[in-house]
Amino acid sequence: MLNWFLACWVQFILYDFQELPPQVLSCRPGALQRSHNNVDLTFFRGEYYLVLRAAPTHFPSRKAELRILRSTDLTHWICDTAFCVGQDLREPRWLIWKDSLYLYFFGGSASSWKFKSEGIQGAVWQAPGQWSFFSVGWKGWVPWRARPSDSVAYLSVYWGENLYGTTHRATVRLLSSTDGRHWQAISDAPQLTEPHATETDFWIEKDGRVWAVARAEGRGSYLCFAPHPTATWKAVPMPVKYDSPLLFSTPTGLYLVARRHLPGRADRAPRFFPALLRRYYNLILYSCSRKRTALYRVDTANRRIEWIQDLPGWGDTAFPAIYPYSGRDFVLVNYTSPLSKEDRWWIRGQLGRTTLYRIRLRLADEEEKK
Repeated sequence: MLNWFLACWVQFILYDFQELPPQVLSCRPGALQRSHNNVDLTFFRGEYYLVLRAAPTHFPSRKAELRILRSTDLTHWICDTAFCVGQDLREPRWLIWKDSLYLYFFGGSASSWKFKSEGIQGAVWQAPGQWSFFSVGWKGWVPWRARPSDSVAYLSVYWGENLYGTTHRATVRLLSSTDGRHWQAISDAPQLTEPHATETDFWIEKDGRVWAVARAEGRGSYLCFAPHPTATWKAVPMPVKYDSPLLFSTPTGLYLVARRHLPGRADRAPRFFPALLRRYYNLILYSCSRKRTALYRVDTANRRIEWIQDLPGWGDTAFPAIYPYSGRDFVLVNYTSPLSKEDRWWIRGQLGRTTLYRIRLRLADEEEKK
């Protein structure tokens, strides 16, 4: 199975696969958890910093903890710190801003059946193993991606209250900050209010143009663009649902890593179903289908997204992190249900064991493409 995942492709070559078993990423020997997901990776002051969520299952839990580990070689990891506060913790995101390392995440419900944001939290690095925690605020909002720019840092957030209910208010915003602690909306109007829009990653080009990919629960996705961050975003509906979108740029263009729904279109409900029944039909079908982690190319000229290849990952998979390693090489860390076991439905994977792996992606040169 792994040989199939590690095949060469004309645009990227995948190599140096390494599983990161729970024992490697543990901060408390003997207190291993079954589910490992929600990862992010960065490089700061000579070391790689990896953050992950560990919990009994994929679903919200008061036993969830965030673990921060560091490494000089991406193979041997040292536990820097871990924290558990009696409520769900997830969506950790790194930001390096003004020579400081920040971590953002949100504290959620302690109930396994309720996805709810009690507000965005932050932490700033003081020294190895020492962090100063602070509250960002924005109760009800979920952070998705933090990125620096020339003059300000940006953070994409979406409204997370009643996410799967009938009264969810689809709203995506960009926040900005000059100090990493205080965040405000960049405009009076939200950047995106398309139906069911939630997780949104964005990329700002050198000329200021913005590209974004937003997930639409029970519907599909949106490819968004604008001439600059504060301009009105235009949204192109996509029939495919790109869960956990991660954008990254290379010398040949913009790429996306996201979860792939094997049946294809996210909206598969009969057309005669009323809207509410249609949405729940799609959500149930989505949970009872198989998944992959996949690599896509964002065709900005034609405003479409093209599948390139699948990456390692099935069952419960795809909350990836990527970091430029050197030149045309990238390090990607992701999570998956065990690759040695059966290819299971997503819902079965969410209730079972998951682990992390690390792989390298090399953008192929002309000789390697032949």
